[in-house]
Order: sequence, then C-alpha cells, then structure tokens
Amino acid sequence: MVGIMTSCRYLIIGAGFAGAATAYHLARRGAKDVLLLEQERVAGAHSSGRNASMIRQVVSEPDLLPLTKEGASFLRALPADWPLCVSFEQKGSLLLGSGEGWERLKREALGARQAGIEVEIWPRERARDYAPVLKDADFEGVIWCPTDGVVDIHALLTGYLKSAVSSGVEVRYGCSMREVKVENGRVVGVLTDEGTIRAEVVVNAAGAWAGAVGKMAGAVAAPLRPCRRHLFVTAPLSWVDPNWPFVWDDAHGLYFRPDSGGLLLCPCD
Repeated sequence: MVGIMTSCRYLIIGAGFAGAATAYHLARRGAKDVLLLEQERVAGAHSSGRNASMIRQVVSEPDLLPLTKEGASFLRALPADWPLCVSFEQKGSLLLGSGEGWERLKREALGARQAGIEVEIWPRERARDYAPVLKDADFEGVIWCPTDGVVDIHALLTGYLKSAVSSGVEVRYGCSMREVKVENGRVVGVLTDEGTIRAEVVVNAAGAWAGAVGKMAGAVAAPLRPCRRHLFVTAPLSWVDPNWPFVWDDAHGLYFRPDSGGLLLCPCD
C-alpha cells in the first residue's frame, strides 16, 4: 500500500494509556520512526477509557510505587506545551481496612512513604472528618493519601496522542495484529491485517491482551485476562459533598467517589 509504513524503529502495540504514554515520551526524547498500532477504530475503547478515573498511589507492588508517584506528579504539573486542558482534582483518598487486610495496608503505606509519597495512617474516627458517610461503616483503620485524586481520563489520553502525533508519531487505528515475527530468538516485527511491519523494537502495550501477545513472541504468557467490571452512578444526592476524597474499602471490596452530584460506585467485581 502506498504511504503505509512497513518498517519502523519503534512499534508499539496498543493505544491505551500505556502505549500512548510510551509513544509520547519516546517522541519527547527525540525518537524517530515511531508507529503506534490500535486494533479499535478509536483509542481508549477498553480499560483506558472505561475506568473510574482515580489516581491511587498506595499499591501492593513495591516496584510500581515510583511509577505511581511520578504519574501523580506529572498530572499536577503538565508540560507547558501540553495540547489541551486536563482536569486533575486532587482531593485525596481514604483506603479502609480491617483485620489482616488492615495490617497489609499499613505495610503498603509505609512502603509508599519510603518511596516519597505523602501518606498518613489514621484510626477510623479520622475518616469521618473527610467523609461523614463513613460514620457507621465497618472498618478498623484508614490510610490517607492527600495527593491522590480524580483525572479527566479522556482529555489525558487525547493529550498524549495529540502531542505524540505532533512530534512525528504515526498512529494507525483499526489495525489488528495477527502474529509476532521472531527471527533467531529476537522479535523483529509483527504481521497485521494490513501486512508485515518490521521494527527494531516492539513494545507490548496490549493491556488485557498483553499476555497473549507475549506468548506469540515466545515469552511465558502473563496471567492476564479481560474482565467486565461494573460502575454505577447514582442520581444526585443532597448529602454528598463533591469535595469528598474517593473511598476504597479494601475489606469489603468496593470503592466510591462523588460524581455528577451523586456517587460513582464499584463493587470491584
């Protein structure tokens, strides 16, 4: 096909947040010949565009703590040349725990603090000052992270892609990958429904399908599978304060946050 890139230096599979951010940062560092492939007709058709928009820095995997910290810092001070406005409401988070789960959350909070993330460990009574709805809730203690918040995910993803494209990245939508090409034990490109594309570096940013892509390349498949999680938004509720932080109840497996005058809730199914 005339005008269709058939080789590149960097080939990124998936135009969700992982792929779009990778393309953006490669371009900012002067990388040339970057191609971003997306099987859907639009970016963010799956988890990157269908989530609760919450930025949570206290996580269970220690290796991810620097990433969560830098990610939140990036949102607080977007580059001057960022192509559009991105709302980031830094209202904090309350992580609730009980029993063994509470002991684990406290360990995670201490790890986050060592990584430079602002975090406090509170008795349950303190949570009521920030979210009175928790007055009679069943939990033992709470982790407070004041620099967590809620971001406009659609504007953020669009910003990554617009900036990447303006720096020379090619984004190809509706292009499905069929096979990973391996020669002499090294990935050299992919076969798509538009033909073969050779690349010096292939980045697997395929989200829930990353395990399957890795397996095509001869790697041990990561234990990933797509799941359908449900979000429920209530009608406006007079007792909901839009300035509440988001609340994540580790013991009962649910979270909620203010949204459109009511609450957005998820049972973590």
